[in-house]
Amino acid sequence: GLPRGTELSDEQIQAARKVASRGRPYIREEGPEANATSGTPKPQAKQQPAIARVLNEQQRASFAEAMRATQAEGQALTRQLAEARKEVQESGDQATEEQRGEVRRLQGELSALRKSVLGRVRPPVTEEQRKQLRRPSSTVQPRS
Repeated sequence: GLPRGTELSDEQIQAARKVASRGRPYIREEGPEANATSGTPKPQAKQQPAIARVLNEQQRASFAEAMRATQAEGQALTRQLAEARKEVQESGDQATEEQRGEVRRLQGELSALRKSVLGRVRPPVTEEQRKQLRRPSSTVQPRS
């Protein structure tokens, strides 16, 4: 709540250092009386990722194994894509179609790798499960 450029007191600095030394984020939780009187809805529990809701336990284990198997390849492609994008950005209006094509190629490879992970899941992911993975959760509010 301080305006930009406001200096902190020694007491505030010490309090911040104490919080930081705990090694976990500092989030002040509202007491139950605050939620009861404020009229604002209570925060909902964190929802599981779609993959955890849609796949069964055996499929989740298989998915995790497939992710580990492709992790190095995915990281390498992500680095190459970042470099290619940086090159295009630095070139600005002078970027060649070849540079832009390289970005598109790497995006396609990364997308194909991600899709291949689902293809490695055993037992195989059904078409209905795939649809549920693509469909946004009904409880998630769209961002505006």
